[in-house]
Formats: sequence, structure tokens, C-alpha cells
Amino acid sequence: MGNTNSALCFQCMARIDNEIKGTILTPMLIKETLSTESNFPDNTIVLIQSNWKGFIQKKRYQFLKKLTLSSSFFPQMDIFETLSNSPITKREDHKHIYISGTVYEGQWLGGFRHGIGKVQWPDGSCYEGEWSYGYPYGKGEFTHSDGEVFKGKWINPYSTAKHHSPDTKEKNGYIWLSSKPQLHRFKFCAHQRNLDMIKKSVETFTKQLLEDKDIIENALEQIQDNFTEICIDGIKYKGNFEDNKKNGLGLSKWGNGDEYEGYWENDYQHGLGVDNWIDGSRYFGYYVEGRKEGIGEYNWEDGTIYRGEWVNNKFHGIGEHMWSDGRKYVGQWQDGLMHGFGVYYWTNGNRYEGGWKHGKKHGVGISITSGGIETKDQWEYGKIIKID
Repeated sequence: MGNTNSALCFQCMARIDNEIKGTILTPMLIKETLSTESNFPDNTIVLIQSNWKGFIQKKRYQFLKKLTLSSSFFPQMDIFETLSNSPITKREDHKHIYISGTVYEGQWLGGFRHGIGKVQWPDGSCYEGEWSYGYPYGKGEFTHSDGEVFKGKWINPYSTAKHHSPDTKEKNGYIWLSSKPQLHRFKFCAHQRNLDMIKKSVETFTKQLLEDKDIIENALEQIQDNFTEICIDGIKYKGNFEDNKKNGLGLSKWGNGDEYEGYWENDYQHGLGVDNWIDGSRYFGYYVEGRKEGIGEYNWEDGTIYRGEWVNNKFHGIGEHMWSDGRKYVGQWQDGLMHGFGVYYWTNGNRYEGGWKHGKKHGVGISITSGGIETKDQWEYGKIIKID
């Protein structure tokens, strides 16, 4: 949501420059133009006013951006995560859960938190109040994880906690916050919670698939003993056959050597089954109307393995992918790509724990060497945008 140009009012002044035949637009010129009689046509004056407002809004956004660069509670990567190329629109009471585990609920202007809203961090800290272009601006209340509360204005981008008395600090939330312990974005409970969630999910579906293998092997033994093989359109089939369709448990063999053993419904592979292809690939898991869907394990002929959740024949949900060269990814997937939270392991012992988007590192993450050295990064589509 939102627009990567920040807002339409952030456009450059080139358009007005052309309107006034190359005259350089400055605050003084605008002031003189609007305070004295002139020969400018009405539409030019309106254009000057419009662009001046846009200029002020852009300065305000830059002001707020500079204000929060040093704050781990309001990082730029939260802004980047919700921006897109779609048109700017106002939204009321929309909830967004960030990859970092932070939750915001409130008003938006495009991809910016803008208006009234509330944000909660995984460490228990909370801010509720006014926002402008993604950052606190105006009146708001911040409750720190240590229990201390600030209620007041958030305005001054240049102040720090140094050389300020407590009374002075309470006049500006940013000064107060700069004196507080910062958010350890890479050691908070959400990161560990994501790791635990993924580990538990992998253990659960791995155990389930092992149990399912025993079930289907026993069922297929009954097919071999109790059914006679028939031929349908050149395909050999042995199993349950109702209403001239494959229904229930059955075994199909195609002319090219491919085989499927498992459950059917109305001639579709449906339920638990095993596909064995002539090229050496193999899939064991669940189908829905002929599509891989649910949990399943796919083995490629080169030794690569994916074990996890599927939707519409694609990796989707939580799963682990093990390449034949020893690399491994364990985490969330979307439409066949690494997306969400996950851990990527290299063969040299290095690993990355953190956010992904459309197959690329995105959001917050920790890069850990084989020797245990950690680097805390912020990523945008595979590129580091900030190193803490």
C-alpha cells in the first residue's frame, strides 16, 4: 500500500518553473507573489500555492525521517515494508503485522502510518497517538517495556537526552525516548518465537509423513491382494473403481513408466498418495483434485528435497528445502518462493535468520558466521540498506 514517491505533493518544482518561464521558485519569490498585486494568471497562483504546500510536506517528511534515524523503535525498514507503487489512498483502522513482529493498527495514508494509530513491539513497549508519514508527530503516549510512560508532544528532531533536565525532556517525546534503553530488534522474543514456531512445524509434519507412509504401505498391500488390474485409455489401474471413475485407493501406471499409488476422487488424485516419475523424481504427500496441497515431500533426481506445506502445486506455508550441494532453507514460503521468516544455511557453516520477500532477504535479519559472529542487518529485496 502507498506510493514510493511518498506522496503526490512531494513532486519536484520543475512544473511550476516552466509555468513562470524559468524563474527560480524560492520561498521569498512565493511570498512576494502572493502578497502583492501581479499579472500572474489565477491558475499560476494556484499552482504556486499547491507546489509550496507540497514543498512544505516534503520538508516535513524529511524532518521526521531524520528525527527517527537513530531510534530502533521507528526504523526506516518499517516504512519500506509497507510501501508499494499503488496510488495513495486513506485507510481507516487497518492492521499490519511487520516481519519483525511489531504490530500497528490505525489510520494510513498510502503506505504510511498517518493519522491516529497504535503500535506494539514484541518487547512489550507501546506507542499510541498521532502519526505523520510513518512517524510519531504531534500528541502521543509511549509506554516503555521498563514500565515508564511518556505522555505529550513528539516534535523536535535535533534534540537528544544530553544536557537536558528531566523537565525539559518531558516537553518532547523523542528526547525522552533517546534516554531510554533502545529496542533490541534482533534479540527480542518475536525472533525466537519465529524460530521455535518453524522448528515445531517441521517436526510435526515430518512425524506426520512418517506415520502416513506406514498407513499407505499397508493399504497398498491390500490393493495388490484384492483387486484385478484393468486398462483405461492405455493406463493400467488396480484399485477401487466406482461410477466408471477412480474413487478410493488405487494404483495407476502410465505408458511412459510414471506411477501413482494412493487415493482418488472422481478420477483426480485426492488425499494421500505417492507419485513416482520415470526421471527419478518422487512426491509423497497430499493432493486436492489433482494438485499437491497440504503437507508433502518432493525428492528430485539430483538429491534435492523439499518437505513441508503446499498450495496449488507450490511451496506455500512452512517447509524445509535441502539442496543437493548441502545448502538448506527452513522457514515460510509463498507461491514457491521464500517469503516471511526463515533460516538459510550455507555449506561453509554460515547462516541467515530473518525476513524474506519474494525469494530475497527483506526486513530485519541476523547473519551468523560459522565462528558465531553476528551481524545485524536491515534488508530490502536482497540488498543491505542499514547495518547496525
